[in-house]
Amino acid sequence: MHTPTMDQHQALIPNLKKFPTCFLNKMEVAKKTWKSLTPPQIERVDFSDFDFFQSDLKDIPVFHYDATQLAQSGVIIMDLFQACLTYPDLIQDNLFSVIDSQADQVTAYNLAFLQGGLFIYVPPYLELDQALDITVLINNQKQAGFNQRILLLADHHSHFTYLERLQSQGQQANKGSLMVEVIANEGAQVNYLALDAIDSAQGQFYLKRYGATQKDAQINWSIAAMNQANTILDLDTYLLGPGSQSYVQIVAIANQDQVQVIDSKVVNQANYSVGHIYQHGVILDQARLSFNGIGHIIKGAKQADAQQESRVLMLSDQGRGDANPILLIDEFEVTAGHAASIGQIDADQLYYLMSRGLKRKEAEYLVIRGFLGSVIHSMPSRQVQDQVIAIMDQKLASLRA
Repeated sequence: MHTPTMDQHQALIPNLKKFPTCFLNKMEVAKKTWKSLTPPQIERVDFSDFDFFQSDLKDIPVFHYDATQLAQSGVIIMDLFQACLTYPDLIQDNLFSVIDSQADQVTAYNLAFLQGGLFIYVPPYLELDQALDITVLINNQKQAGFNQRILLLADHHSHFTYLERLQSQGQQANKGSLMVEVIANEGAQVNYLALDAIDSAQGQFYLKRYGATQKDAQINWSIAAMNQANTILDLDTYLLGPGSQSYVQIVAIANQDQVQVIDSKVVNQANYSVGHIYQHGVILDQARLSFNGIGHIIKGAKQADAQQESRVLMLSDQGRGDANPILLIDEFEVTAGHAASIGQIDADQLYYLMSRGLKRKEAEYLVIRGFLGSVIHSMPSRQVQDQVIAIMDQKLASLRA
């Protein structure tokens, strides 16, 4: 475990003393407590061999976006540190409201040595036709830690799509964490699309994306986990308001000797709330892929609905796959269900395709495309679907050689 120096970190943040008092207090507490806090807890997964802490902190711009055409509509896309100075009330009221700054060791470390981030605000009743397209670039060309945070605030009755491309350059085995808080106020709808493609084969990254919905609000997650790095994706949605909804759709491919852990949870805390989770993944080579699908209906959340499906397709007897369906139900007047499976490619499907003249690897490739396609084609953008397929094809290159 490596610890950056305080001077090294302070040098990254200009005008730090002018930040909101609440932010500064939480950062100071995090610096004092992170070592003593417990690691994140992922159900039925032991990732004690992971190390997300790195001493090399550098001031490297990592976010790429164009906000010029949106400024007149009231949309704010701004560096998180600058937002602390420009919009202190919005930051103080919303930052850390979904992810507690003391939630666990990695979360506190991320804040204690935060290098930067992004603040996005969409005003009330605004409907955006074009997606907010953000690229998050990790510099793996040299040793450098990565501790970033995103706050996305959808004010009441706003509707929009947010597209996040998590990419890297270089093959340095860096470590890091990304914390994302999504807040959907009453009647808001956020389609959160993420294309995760961290390309450093020996890197280790923790991605925590949490959302909270108020009355009749909706957060839909569509995530393609196509990393080469070892990654933990910790995805939670808290349905706080009556009639609020969240639909989670995830596709993942693990190959070579990498480890990917995906923990998806929807907590129904309000009446008539709806939370559905759909996860499909493929394992090649000596890789490991673990899916947790967790639906939790809190007592008092009457007429809530929690459904989930996690399926893993194994293409290697040397890999390891897990699909853990977990339902926690504390109320009677609800609907809930789950499905999970781990299996190999259907021999009849392969035989049929090979009888039509395809080689075995080509047939396997088509079966995988069909297996993942049911989730991919439910994503709300054709452009994103095509991009997911392109990234997927890179991961499956060994089957097309």
